[in-house]
Amino acid sequence: MLLIEVSSEAGRKIGGIYTVLRSKAPYVNKKLKGKYFLIGMHDELCNVDVEYQKTPKQLEKFVDELEKDYYITTKFANWIYADNVNLILIEFKRLFEKKIRIDNHEDLFINHFKFQLWEKFGVDSLNDRSWDFSENVLFGLATGLTIKKFLPFFKSLDEQIICHFHEWITASGLLYLKIYEPSIRSVFTTHATVLGRTLSSYGRDVFSEAMDYSENKIRNDSLIREAYKFNVESKHLIETAAAHNASVFTTVSETTSYECDYILGKKADVITINGIDAEIKKMQSSLTNQKLKEYNKQELLQFIDALFSPYYEINLKDIKTIYISGRYEFTNKGYDIFIDSIAELDRRLRNHNSNVNVFAFIFAPSGISKPRDEIIHNYLLIDKVSEVLENIGVSKIYDVYGSTLNAVRTIQDKEIRKHLLDMLSELKKSFDNNGNPILLTHYLQYGNDPIIERCIKNNLINSKENRVKVIFYPTYLNPKDNLLANNYYSVISSFDIGMFPSRYEPFGYTPLEAALMGNIAITSSNTGFGRYVRHYLKDCENISHGIIVIDILNKSHEQIVSNYAQILEELVALDKNQLDKLKKDSETLAKMFDWEKVIANYFKAYEIALEK
Repeated sequence: MLLIEVSSEAGRKIGGIYTVLRSKAPYVNKKLKGKYFLIGMHDELCNVDVEYQKTPKQLEKFVDELEKDYYITTKFANWIYADNVNLILIEFKRLFEKKIRIDNHEDLFINHFKFQLWEKFGVDSLNDRSWDFSENVLFGLATGLTIKKFLPFFKSLDEQIICHFHEWITASGLLYLKIYEPSIRSVFTTHATVLGRTLSSYGRDVFSEAMDYSENKIRNDSLIREAYKFNVESKHLIETAAAHNASVFTTVSETTSYECDYILGKKADVITINGIDAEIKKMQSSLTNQKLKEYNKQELLQFIDALFSPYYEINLKDIKTIYISGRYEFTNKGYDIFIDSIAELDRRLRNHNSNVNVFAFIFAPSGISKPRDEIIHNYLLIDKVSEVLENIGVSKIYDVYGSTLNAVRTIQDKEIRKHLLDMLSELKKSFDNNGNPILLTHYLQYGNDPIIERCIKNNLINSKENRVKVIFYPTYLNPKDNLLANNYYSVISSFDIGMFPSRYEPFGYTPLEAALMGNIAITSSNTGFGRYVRHYLKDCENISHGIIVIDILNKSHEQIVSNYAQILEELVALDKNQLDKLKKDSETLAKMFDWEKVIANYFKAYEIALEK
C-alpha cells in the first residue's frame, strides 16, 4: 500500500492538525517502509520545517507539464521534524489564472470546476465571493491535479494507493479524484465541522443537539438555513460532499462523530483518535527530572513575586497554581466558565476564612504590542536580588521564605541587607489599576477585552483579600517572549492544575498535554479527549484520579460552574503529597494516547478503504 496524505498544514505550522500529522508521521512511515507521501501548501512558513530536495528524475516530465498546463509549481522536501518523511509542496495560486474553453465560451478553470462541484455534488458557491473559499478550492484542485499527473510514478511504487484528505480545505481534491480517477480509494477526516464550530461560537450547544439527534434521529431541517445565515454554506456543503463521497470517513473522537452525524448526515466509519506528539514525549521525559522541574517552578514563582510584591506582601510558600490555555475562543474554549469557576472558588475560600492562596494563569494569545514596562523592570530587579541571595548562600527562597523580601529580611549582614532592601524599594507600580496588581502582563492592541471584563465583573481584581489572583498572559509562550521566556511545556510543568472546560472541542490536546507534563488535568464531557477518558475511567468526575472530566451535557451554566468550583476547592485543600500522587496518576493515564497504541485506528481505516 502507498499512502498520499493531503493537508494545508503538512510541513507548515499553523494549527493543531500540524501536530497530529507531524507526530503520527514517523509511525506511518515506519509501517509503510517509506511508501508514504504528504502533500501540502508551499510558502515561507515551510522553511522552518523542511529540507528541500531535487525533483526525482521519474517526475521531472510531470513537474514540467504541471507548470506548463496548470501553472502549478511543485517542490520536493523532507519534513525534518516528522522523521524526514517525503513531502511534496505545491504553489498553486497562479492556477486561478488558468482558463478553459467550453462550447466556444472561455471561462476561468476554477469557475468550471465550481460548476462541476455544484452539478455533481450539490456544492453551492454561487454567492460565495470570499477568497478563503476560492483559495482552498484551488489548493484541493491543485492537489488532485498533482496526484493524477504523478499517478504513474506512485503506481510504480505500489498498485494499491490511498489518498487521505484532511478538513474541508482539501475536500475539492478528493472530489476532483472522484470525478477523474474514481478507482483511487480515499479517506476523508474532519477534525471539526465548519457549521458546528460556527454555531458553537454563537452560543449554541452543538454537542447537546447532536446527542439529542442520535437518540431520536429527528433532523433539524434548519441547519442548512443556518449555514446560509452565517455565510458558511459553501464550506459546509463541500465538507458534506467529501464526507459522503470518500471511501472511508473518519473523525478524531466520538464527540465529533456524533456532531458529524447531526451536521453532515454521516457518522464516522472509523474514529482516528489523536496520539501523543513524540516531541512532547521527549520533553516530558526531560521535564520529569526533579531538578529541572524545580527550576521551572522557581522561575514561575519569581515571576509571580515580581507581579505582586510591589503592591502588598505575599507569601508564595505552599501556594496552588491553576491555568487554562488555548485559542482565544471565549465561549467555545470555556474561558467564561473558567473565570466564573475560579471566582466561585475565591468566594468559597474567603467565606471559609481559608489561608490558601491560588494563582490562576490565563494563557490566551491575543493582539498585543509588547510586555508591560513595569513588569519587565520588576522581574529583572527580583531576578537580580535573587542572584545576590544565592551567591551569599540563601537558597530555596520561595520554599523556605515565601518571597524575596522575606529572604532579604533574614540576612545577618546589615550592609548587604540594606543594599538589597534599597534595590527592592525600586519595584515599580502601575498607576492604572486602583492600587492592585494588574491582571494583564502585556499591552493589548484593542480595548474592552472579554477576559478582563469577566474578571472584574466577578470581583477578581487581585486585591490582597482575593484568595484567587489572576494573571492574563495574552501571547504564545516561547523563549523569546521577554517575560517568562520559556517554552509552553516547561512553563506548564511547574503548575498544579490545568483546567479546560471547553463547550466545543473535537479532541482537545491541552488536557492531554497537561497530564503528560504532570498537572492534574480537568476537562469537560464535551471534548473528545474527555469522552474517551470517561469510557476508560467510570468515576472520573471526582478527584480519585489525576484526570477529571466534568459532565456539562444539558447542564445550566450555574450548575457547571458550581461543579468545577467544587472540584477546585477539593484539590486546593490537598497537601503536597496528595497533589503529587494525583499528578503521577495523571501522567500514567495520559500514556494510553501513545501513537504506538492508537495508530492502529488509521490503518483500520486504510484497510476498509482498500476493501471497497
